[in-house]
Amino acid sequence: MEDKKGYTEQIEALLMADDRSEVISCKYDKKPGLESVEIVYKGGYTVRINVTANSLGAILKEVAKEVYSNGAIGTFYRGFPQDEEVPA
Repeated sequence: MEDKKGYTEQIEALLMADDRSEVISCKYDKKPGLESVEIVYKGGYTVRINVTANSLGAILKEVAKEVYSNGAIGTFYRGFPQDEEVPA
């Protein structure tokens, strides 16, 4: 079984070591039916990427595309969490 959480923690350490990335955290989360990686940049801008059933290599590619290129294919959220509307 792949340790996606631990692998994502290693990716986080690499991103945080690179000042150009502007990343302050990169976390893996698993809920029923959804695996995701949340990337938080300096200033609080947040991106969530769907990585459900992705291999470790595919997770790395998605994160790298998001941070260093035009964005990840599986992105399902971009914004500032404090601005999200909470349902009444």
